[in-house]
Amino acid sequence: MDQQLRKKLKKQQVQKIQFHQLNEFAGFQVAKDIYPSDSEPYRRKPQQLTQQQVQHRQQLYMKSKFQFVLLEQPIKEVRWDDVYQVIYTTTQDITCPICISDHDIIIPYITPCGHIYCLPCYQRHKLQSKFNQKCPLCGELAVMTELKSVKIIKHKIKNPGDSVLLNQIKRYKNDTELYIDGKESEVYARTLIANESYILNIFQEEILQLQNYLELCETEIQEPTQQSIQFLLERQDKLPKKNLNLQPEIVLKSFPQKQNEVIYRFFQDSNGLLGFLHPICNKYITLQYGNDHLPQKIGSFLIQKDQFTQNAQIQAKYKFLSHIPLHTEIYFYEIDLKAILNQENLKDYQREIQEFREKQRKERLRQEEKYNQIQAQQIQKQYSIENGGEYYYENLQVDEFQFVEQDFPELPSVKNISQQQNDIEDKREIDQQQQQQQQQQQQQQQQQQQQQQQQQQQQQQQYKEINLDLESQFPSLNEECSQIKVNPFSKTWGQQQQKVEQKVETEQLIKKEATNQVKLSDLDFPVIVKQKNKKKKQNQKE
Repeated sequence: MDQQLRKKLKKQQVQKIQFHQLNEFAGFQVAKDIYPSDSEPYRRKPQQLTQQQVQHRQQLYMKSKFQFVLLEQPIKEVRWDDVYQVIYTTTQDITCPICISDHDIIIPYITPCGHIYCLPCYQRHKLQSKFNQKCPLCGELAVMTELKSVKIIKHKIKNPGDSVLLNQIKRYKNDTELYIDGKESEVYARTLIANESYILNIFQEEILQLQNYLELCETEIQEPTQQSIQFLLERQDKLPKKNLNLQPEIVLKSFPQKQNEVIYRFFQDSNGLLGFLHPICNKYITLQYGNDHLPQKIGSFLIQKDQFTQNAQIQAKYKFLSHIPLHTEIYFYEIDLKAILNQENLKDYQREIQEFREKQRKERLRQEEKYNQIQAQQIQKQYSIENGGEYYYENLQVDEFQFVEQDFPELPSVKNISQQQNDIEDKREIDQQQQQQQQQQQQQQQQQQQQQQQQQQQQQQQYKEINLDLESQFPSLNEECSQIKVNPFSKTWGQQQQKVEQKVETEQLIKKEATNQVKLSDLDFPVIVKQKNKKKKQNQKE
């Protein structure tokens, strides 16, 4: 009994001590951080995907980006083992992530995860790396036998002002095959059925390129290149002997006739890029020509291009795009329809497209304002003190603490896109004003030059008239006097005027001498006349 009582008393004492410690801990106030942890924005943790979800996304990516060349028509879905070549249409430069060279990829091959490499580079990676069975970029399993040949087709990206050619495409509602003029097209088909000769030509071209490349290789690259040639030869031997006499090399299906099936008609870029005619443009073209008489091709100039990513909402809104996989970038082309529509439809189209752009602009501004509000709230939480309690900083209350300006850093200025657009427009206006001023200055300079030219022409005309008058009045002047030309607009006009007066006086004296009214020897006449008399005497002696 005594031991039990002692144990109870010890427990009670321990409980009292713990109770006092808890009260002391509860009454103790710790200096809180100026930036509380509650104010930090909530960050969503990245969703961990299962292996099946990752594989499904990879399949969607491959379907949206590439075309597959097969030997047989697949029963349900395309299996990677049945693919012999992958066709990749792009607007960007493709470089090998291993060699990162400026030249084109040498014998491009693609892994099941969708990464493209030079075949010799991948062979070298296999020889040098311990993890030779994995993709160098993502780490997915990529055995050499699973690599496929790639044909890269590069096109120029379309920008506003460029010419665009669009083809009319037909597609059944529940099918993914696309048809042009009643036939399947190599440009738009996701799967192409080829014969053995087509595949053999691919191997032969690749082996020839590798043999030419082998001569330029350094010693460390020669062995991977030789192994690449051996790999292609082995792959060529494993090719099944089927479809040997099939012509042509690529088999295209014709448009099937199905009853009570909805047919979607739309226009797509002729290069195979995922650029489609804007639905409003498509609406008015269908309104003018009719659904059954649409033009097979439309050529015009690109006015504006809208870019978005395929999702469930877009698939539900634009049903003609339901065959495009999710997470795929799509473009809508707004083209110039002045040469395609008549005046009535053109006016209605311009009105509707303006309303659509205005609505789009308002929606964009609304999203920008919403984004700016969220950003401002996060900044406000980051730089403000919440909860309104008493905070202690180095055992001092906030009321007693003296703050300095450095304790309150300036908030970063948030500039939305609309303000940036206004700045751009203001800059454009300033540039236009400067250009106008430069043009005005050039025009003024040209006018001044024209006026100066006119004045010079007038002066020259007056100069000619004065000289003609002098020559007509005094035809007997000597050669020395006749060589003097009069320019009344020159600075030496005063000196020339004296010479002219002397000429006139000399002419009058000569006339008087001819009539025996006066003798030149009795007069004091200018030096010019003396020289003239000397010349006369010399002529008489001769």
